[in-house]
Amino acid sequence: MALRYPQSLDSRGGSAGLVLANRLSEDKNNEVLVIEAGDDTASNPTFAVPLLSISGNIGDTVWNFTTVPQENSLFGFPNQTERTCAAKLLGGGSMLNGMVYSRGNFRDYDEWNANGATGWSYADVLPYFLKSEDVQIEELEQSVYHSDGGLLGVSRPPLQKLAKHIFRAAEELGVPVGDCNEPDLLGVCSLQTTIDRGRRASTYHAFLTPARRRPNLHIKTNAMVTKVLIENNITVGVEYIQRSQKHTAVVNREVIVSAGAINSPKLLMLSGIGPRDHLESLGIDVKVDLPVGQNLTDHVLIRAFTCIRRPGLTITSKDFASPKNFLKYITAKTGPLTSPFGADVMMKMVVDPAQAGQQAPDIHYIFNSLTFPFPGLLARAGMLTDTLVESLDCPTKNSFTTSVALLRPKSRGTVSLQSAHYEDQPLIDPNYFADPDDMATLIKGMRYLNNVIVDTEALQSIGTEKIKPVSKCSRHSYDSDDHWDCFIRHTAGSAWHMTSTCKMGAVDDTSAVVDPQLRVKGIDGLRVVDASIMPTIISGNTNAPVIMIAEKAADMIQGFNAKLTSDLLLPVFVCFFSKRIVFIPDFTFPFYILIFDYFTLGGGTAGLVLANRLSEDKNNEVLVIEAGDDTTSNPSYAVPLLSILGSIGDTVWDFTTVPQDNSLLQFPNQTERTCAFKLLGGGSMLNGMMYSRGNFRDYDEWDASGATGWSYADVLPYFLKSEDVQIEELKQSVYHSDGGLLGVSRPPLQKLAKHIFRAAEELGVPVGDCNEPDLLGVCSIQTTIDRGRRASTYHAFLKPARRRPNLHIKTNAMVTKVLIENNITVGVEYIQRSQKHTAMVNREVIVSAGAINSPKLLMLSGIGPRDHLESLGIDVKVDLPVGQNLTDHVLTRAFTCIRRPGLTITSKDFVSPKNFLKYITAKTGPLTSPFGADVMMKMVVDPAQAGQQAPDIHYIFNSLTFPFPGLLERAGMLTTTVRIPQHLVETLDCPTKNSFTTSVALLRPKSRGTVSLKSAHHEDQPLIDPNYFAHPDDIATLIKGMRYLNNVVVGTDAMQSIGTEKIKPVSKCSSHSYDSDDYWDCFIRHTAGSAWHVASTCKMGAVDDTSAVVDPQLRVKGIDGLRVVDASIMPTLIAGNTNAPVIMIAEKAADMIQGKSPLGR
Repeated sequence: MALRYPQSLDSRGGSAGLVLANRLSEDKNNEVLVIEAGDDTASNPTFAVPLLSISGNIGDTVWNFTTVPQENSLFGFPNQTERTCAAKLLGGGSMLNGMVYSRGNFRDYDEWNANGATGWSYADVLPYFLKSEDVQIEELEQSVYHSDGGLLGVSRPPLQKLAKHIFRAAEELGVPVGDCNEPDLLGVCSLQTTIDRGRRASTYHAFLTPARRRPNLHIKTNAMVTKVLIENNITVGVEYIQRSQKHTAVVNREVIVSAGAINSPKLLMLSGIGPRDHLESLGIDVKVDLPVGQNLTDHVLIRAFTCIRRPGLTITSKDFASPKNFLKYITAKTGPLTSPFGADVMMKMVVDPAQAGQQAPDIHYIFNSLTFPFPGLLARAGMLTDTLVESLDCPTKNSFTTSVALLRPKSRGTVSLQSAHYEDQPLIDPNYFADPDDMATLIKGMRYLNNVIVDTEALQSIGTEKIKPVSKCSRHSYDSDDHWDCFIRHTAGSAWHMTSTCKMGAVDDTSAVVDPQLRVKGIDGLRVVDASIMPTIISGNTNAPVIMIAEKAADMIQGFNAKLTSDLLLPVFVCFFSKRIVFIPDFTFPFYILIFDYFTLGGGTAGLVLANRLSEDKNNEVLVIEAGDDTTSNPSYAVPLLSILGSIGDTVWDFTTVPQDNSLLQFPNQTERTCAFKLLGGGSMLNGMMYSRGNFRDYDEWDASGATGWSYADVLPYFLKSEDVQIEELKQSVYHSDGGLLGVSRPPLQKLAKHIFRAAEELGVPVGDCNEPDLLGVCSIQTTIDRGRRASTYHAFLKPARRRPNLHIKTNAMVTKVLIENNITVGVEYIQRSQKHTAMVNREVIVSAGAINSPKLLMLSGIGPRDHLESLGIDVKVDLPVGQNLTDHVLTRAFTCIRRPGLTITSKDFVSPKNFLKYITAKTGPLTSPFGADVMMKMVVDPAQAGQQAPDIHYIFNSLTFPFPGLLERAGMLTTTVRIPQHLVETLDCPTKNSFTTSVALLRPKSRGTVSLKSAHHEDQPLIDPNYFAHPDDIATLIKGMRYLNNVVVGTDAMQSIGTEKIKPVSKCSSHSYDSDDYWDCFIRHTAGSAWHVASTCKMGAVDDTSAVVDPQLRVKGIDGLRVVDASIMPTLIAGNTNAPVIMIAEKAADMIQGKSPLGR
C-alpha cells in the first residue's frame, strides 16, 4: 500500500516531531504526515499531573532499551547496564520528562556556531526560544530573555518550605539569585518548568492539540518506520509497519527524522546511511558513509538523598494520596500535585572558581523538596537501584533529594546496530567516565554539596545530615576522593539527555552527519531534527533546546528567513497591530477603535462555535467580546461530578426574576435566581452536560410556522457536523456521527440504573436512543463528556482555534451598545477595565449573549418595543417585539428515599482518594458522572397523543444521594442562592441516608414571559418575568407527570425491591390530601422553578411575522449587518435540554454568515 504525501513526512511524533507538525501544517498547502511508533496516550491524565510524572515511565510508553555493560560505571546496576528511557508515544520525551525548562548557557550555542554549525549562535537561537514560549512568571514577562503568547507554557512550580532554606544557604555562600534562563547564570534560581497552569505542557498539548483538526495534518500511531527509501541518493519516502502490515509512504519534498538520539541513528543506519564498515558487516547496502551513531553524549546524573530531622518541609507519600490535594488539583490546579516530583530550586556552578565567567557551568544541582515515596514504584520505573534504596532509610522519615548533573561531559559513546533487522534493539554504549576529567568534576561537585551547602547554618538549622555512605564503598575513608569515586561509579547513571549521534557541522566536517540546515550530507530531501544533531550537549536539560531546534528547522524547511532577530521582531509586531488599531488622540481618556470583519458578542456556547467556524477562513478577522473571565484553568468545570461547583462565584450574572403570581410560592419573595453565565464557554461550562436534541416535530413546527430552512431534515446535518459520538453502538446510526469537535458519550451507569430500566420494562416502556427523532421511552442519557471530561464549547471549539492569528478574544469586557447608523450596524461600544472602547466592524455583528442578555443588549441599542424604549429615553432604531415570548422549562426535583444502600453515588465518593486516583489516571469512576444523572425517560401524559406530538415530560434520574447540604447551599443548590425552598430540603432527610433524585421537566410549556429593561443603564439587571403557570395546561401536565412518577414508576416491582418510598410530603401542603390534584398543585407551585433553559426572547420567524425579531437567516429585521445566534432565536422551546440545539444553531448560522450552501442540500 502506498500513500502519497506531497510535501513533508515527519518520522516520529516526539518533542521535535510535533513542533514540526504544527509549524509545517500552518500552511494549508503543505500535506504533512507524522508517523509515530507509539500510541496516542494523551487522554491518560497521569502524564498531565506533574507530581505523578514518574508513573509515565512504566509500561509500553517507553522503548526500554538498555546500555551495553559499562567498564567504568554503573557498578551498582544489574550487569553494569542501565535502562535508557527512549519515549514511545505521541509527545515523546515531553510527555514523560521532569518538565524542567532549561536552555543552557549562551556559550553552548556560540561554540556550535564557531565550530562550523553556522547560524546557530545564541543570538540566532534566542528568537526561536522566544517564539514558542508563553512565560507565566509575572516578573519575567518584560524580560528580553522571555516572551509570552507562544504555544509552550512556562511557569514556576510551587516552592515547598524546604526551598527557603536552600535560598538562605545560597545567600550565606554569596551565591547570586537569578533567572534560570538568563544567558550566563552561575547561581541559584527558582526552577522554570513546562507546566501550563498546573498541567504538563508537553508538545502534544502545546503544539499538536491546536493543530490536530487541520485537514492537511495526518497522524499515524502504532506505526514503526523501518527504512527511509532512497533512490540515486534522493529521498522518495519511507517504509513502515502498522498492524503487522508493511506500507509505503511516498514524499514529494522531504522526510524529516525526529526519532531521538537513539532511534534516529538507528533508522539512518537501517536505511544505509552510516559508517561503511559497520553497515557492510551487517549486509546493509551503503547509501552514504557518515559517522552516524558516533559522538553519543549524555549528562551523567547522581541522586543524593539527604536526611533532615525537621518534618513538614517536603512533599511526602501522604501528599500523593491526600483527598484534599486531589481536590485542590482538580478544582484549582494548585497544591503539591502541581509540583514536578518535588523539584523547585536549581543551582549552577563551575567547579574551578578561576573559570567562573569564562565557561559554561560544569554542574547543576536540582533540589527536590520530596521525601521519596514508594520505593517499589520507583524501582519499577528504573529510577532506583539497591544501592540507592539503602540511602533512603532515614530514621526521621524526612529527606530531600539533590540531582547532581555533569553538564559538560568529555566522554563520548556510540549507538550501533545489533543486526539489520528493525526489531532488534540498538547497541548503546554511553562510555561514561572514559575521560577522567568527568569523574574529577563530579567529585568536586559532590564534595561542594556535602561539605559546603549542607554545612550552611540554613540547612543545619533543619537538621540536614551528610549524604549517607553506601555499603559498597565502606572500604574507603568517607569523603576521600576514593570514596566519592566509588560512590559515583556505583550510583551515577543517565539523565536521559542523550544527544549528538547525528552531529551537525560544516559541510567539510568529517565528524558531522548533517549540515547547518540539518540536511543529511549526501542525501537530497532528508533532514534530522532532534537532540541527535547537537554538536555538543548543552549545559542544561534538553527539552527546551529540542523545541527550539524544531522551531528553527521549520523555518529552514519552508525557506523562511531563519535569522530572526529582536530588531526584526519589534517592527513586525507593530505592523501587525497597526492594521487593527486606530488611536484617537483627541480624547482625554484612553480610547481606541478596533476594526474587524465579525464580532461575536458573548463568548458562550454559541459564540465560541462561531469563533471557531468563522476564523477557519484566515481572511476573516474575528473578535469575540466576553463580559466574563477565562476560567478554564479551574478544572472543577471539567470534572463532571463536581459540576455543581461551577455555580459558585462570579461566573454567573445572578439575575433574579420579578415576583411570580402563580409559582415560586415558597421561594424568598416569590422570586428565583435565573442563572445566566458569565465566562468563556458560557452555559456549556456550567450546565448538567445533557446532550438532548429534542424531538423532530420541534423543528418541523419551526419550519411550518415561518422559520423556513429549520426543519428536522435541515438541522440534523448540523447536529452531525459537530458530534464526535463515543458510544460504540451508535457510531453506525444515521442519527449520529463521529469525527466532529464535540465529544458525546454516556456516563457510567450506577447500580440504581438497572432498577430504573427494569421498571421501564415492567411498564412496557421501550428502550431507545435518547436522540433518535421521536423517542417516547427510556434511555441511557447522552452527555457532552469527552473521555471523562466536560466537553464545553471552550474545549471543543475555542481551544483548537485559540492560536489562529485572525481570532481575537477580549474577556472582562462588557458590551454596552451596538452602534447603528442609518439602520446599518457599524460596530459596538464596550467597557473594559473601567475604560470605554469602540470596535468597528466591516461585515457583521453577531449577538450571542443568551436569552436574557441578548434582548437586553438589543433594547439598550434601540431595538425593541417602541413604547418601552421611549419610556426609558432610548432612541428607537426599529420597533420589534424583543424580550417577548420568553419560554423556559419548568423543573421540580423529587427526592426519593430508598432502603437498600450501595446503589447511588454518596458523599463518600466525592472525597474518596481511590476515586480521585481513578479519575486522574484513567478518567473513570464516579467523578465522570454528571452529578449522578444516568437515565432519561420521555413521555406524553395523554396516551392517546403518543406518536402524535413531542413529549410533554422528561424525567432525568440522578443516582445520587444528595451530599453536603452546606456545600450545596454555597453552590446555589439550596435556599440562599438557587433558592430551593426550605420545605423541599426537608425531603432530603431519609432515615436510611440513601436516596435518589428525579428531575421532572415540563418540556412544552404554554406560558410565556418577558425580559424588559429596568433602566437605560447597562449595569442595571433586566426585569425577568417567566410568568410560570400563567397557562393552566402547564400545571395540569406537571400534575400528571408527578403522579405517574410517584404512583406508577415508584410502584413497580423493580423499584419496590430496593425499598423505594413515595415522594415525601412537604409541610406547606399538609392541608391537602396526599396525592390529590390540589396536593400536587400545591407541591409544584411551591417547589418548581427554572431549568435554566430560557429561550425565545428574540424569536425567529418569517419576515412578515410581527411576533418575530429575526428572520430565518437570523438577521435582525430592519437592521443591516446584525444577527442574533443563541437560544433566544428559538420560535418555540424544544422538547429537551438546550445546549445541543444552541450548538447546532451556531453551526448552521456560521454557514449562513459565510454564504455557504446548507449542509444536506
